[in-house]
Amino acid sequence: MTKKQVWTLTKAFFYIITGFYLVITVVFHNLLPTSDVTFTAIRHRPKPHEDNGQCVILMHGAFSKESMLEPLANAFYKKGYWVLSANYAWNRYTTDQLSFYTSKMARTQCSNRLTHFVVQSSAVILLRHMLEHHPIPNEIGKVVMISPLIKGSELVSDFSWIPGFKKSLGLSIAEMGQDKHDLPAKFSPQFPYPTGAIMGIRSFNPLTSVILPGIDDGLISQISAVAPFYKDSITILDTYTFLPSNQDVIRQTLQFVESGSFDHVLPQKIVLPNTSNQPKGFLQSKPDGATRPSR
Repeated sequence: MTKKQVWTLTKAFFYIITGFYLVITVVFHNLLPTSDVTFTAIRHRPKPHEDNGQCVILMHGAFSKESMLEPLANAFYKKGYWVLSANYAWNRYTTDQLSFYTSKMARTQCSNRLTHFVVQSSAVILLRHMLEHHPIPNEIGKVVMISPLIKGSELVSDFSWIPGFKKSLGLSIAEMGQDKHDLPAKFSPQFPYPTGAIMGIRSFNPLTSVILPGIDDGLISQISAVAPFYKDSITILDTYTFLPSNQDVIRQTLQFVESGSFDHVLPQKIVLPNTSNQPKGFLQSKPDGATRPSR
């Protein structure tokens, strides 16, 4: 048996195991209690003398919770921002329903404030759908995308052959594959707001990483995260799960919202051992910690 045949069989084995792993994971998440679309705004309302008159809306990705973005919420609160942290039942609503509810709550809670967005993973698709189909009257400020799912998920498309797989994902996630009929393929390649992207480059999940092309954070590949409209972008040595609570991510998110760019001068805890297959559009680090655009 040749090396190529061995690799083909090995990859096929991982595909099968990963498929079952994803099905079990999805079923487990669906068994957990879910809540309707809510915004927790009161506990993140700054004191009158600290209020800077701006609003930040945090939107978590699929199979995540509002609590994952709590460190970011606290950081913005301390800076005087009115913070809304959305909590979705991803498996119970379509993307259009979620974007409608999100838009309604944003208009109500943020009033006439300059409004920024910090979105994780699949919430990128939700935000783009909302601004296109259910726009808010607020002036939009900066947008920070963490582990951005721009082109859709390879995992959703690659395992759609499994009977009932897409159905088990829930109404909204099933729309976020990479096929031409999925939502990501319907968006314009442009996004008219100053946007910064943060991508993780560490994975502890060999089952998904063997399927995802190139560098990934365990769930999102950099290839699916690249977009032409980024004003700035950076990579952080951490996984999908822990990026939102990573202190570098929190600092860089605040930096972008306040200045429109990331901090490429102060040392970063970033290591990128192999940049040969890193897609354009993200930043890679030099050994001394300074960053430069990928070539």
